[in-house]
Amino acid sequence: MKNLILIGMTLSAFAGIYLLVDQPQITDHTAVWTGLLSAVCAAVAYVSIRAIKHRVPPVVIIFYFTLISTLGSLFFLPHTFVWPNLLEWLAIAGIGLFSYYGQLWLTMALQRTPASLVVPFSYLTPLLSFGYGFIFWRDPLSFKEAAGVLMIIAASTVISFFGKTEKEDIAANG
Repeated sequence: MKNLILIGMTLSAFAGIYLLVDQPQITDHTAVWTGLLSAVCAAVAYVSIRAIKHRVPPVVIIFYFTLISTLGSLFFLPHTFVWPNLLEWLAIAGIGLFSYYGQLWLTMALQRTPASLVVPFSYLTPLLSFGYGFIFWRDPLSFKEAAGVLMIIAASTVISFFGKTEKEDIAANG
C-alpha cells in the first residue's frame, strides 16, 4: 500500500510540474524535455551518491562534479561564449556560490539519509523559482500554476512522510 501511495504522489508531483510548464507562452518545448532529462540524470547521481557514501567524502564528490562539469562545458564554450560585464560577474559568482553549497548540502543529506526523504525537497525547486520570479520580477501566478504549486507541496509532504524504509520503521518502533 505504501508503494502505491509513493507512486501516486510522485505522479501527482509530475502533474503539478506539468501544470507549471504547460503555459501558452512556452512555444519551445525543448527546454521542458531538457529539464526532464536533467531530472533523470540527477536521479542517477542521487543513487550513485548513496552507493559510494561510505567511501567518498562529500567535498570529493563535489570536486569531481565540478571538474567533470567544467570539462563538459568546454565543448560548448566556443559556440556560446560571451564575456560578462561586472554585474554579470557578480551574478555568476552568486550562482557559483549558491550552487556549490546547494550541491554540497544535498550530497551530505543523500549520504546520511535515504533518498526518499531527501529528494522530495527537489520538488520545491519550481516553487522557489516561481516565488522568486513573483518577488523579484513580478511574474504573475495563474490559477493553473497555483494548483500545480499546491500539488507539488502536497505530494512532497506525503512522500516525505511515507518515504521511510522498512528498516527505519523497525528501528523507530524498537
